[in-house]
Amino acid sequence: FTNYQYEGEAARAEVDYTTAMEAKEQVRAAAVAEMRRAKADLQAAVDKNRRFDQSILSEAQTAADAAEFAYRHGAMSVMDLLDARRILRALQLEAASVKADYAKSLSAWLAATRQAFTYQD
Repeated sequence: FTNYQYEGEAARAEVDYTTAMEAKEQVRAAAVAEMRRAKADLQAAVDKNRRFDQSILSEAQTAADAAEFAYRHGAMSVMDLLDARRILRALQLEAASVKADYAKSLSAWLAATRQAFTYQD
C-alpha cells in the first residue's frame, strides 16, 4: 500500500469532471436555443399583432361601414351586408387570438430570460 498513488480515483474523478462539463454545455446550448426560439416567436407575434392593430382591423371596419352605407342606400343586398359583418367579426376574433398568442410569447420570452413583467398601459 505504500506506493498507492490513487490513480483509479484520480482517473474516475477526471471522467466525472469531463462528463459534468459536457452535461453543463448541453444544458447551456439547450437554454440558448430556447431563448432564441422564444425571441423569434415573440418577434413574430409582435409583427402579427402590429399588422392587425395598424391595418387589418381598420380596413375590415372600413369595409363593413361601407357595406352598411351601401345597404342603407339600396346598393347592396342583405346577404352581402351579412357577409361583410361576418368577415369583420371573424377578423375581430382572429385579432383576439393574435393578442393571446402575443401574451403567451411574451410570457415565454420573459421566462426564458428570467425577466419580471410589469404591466404598462
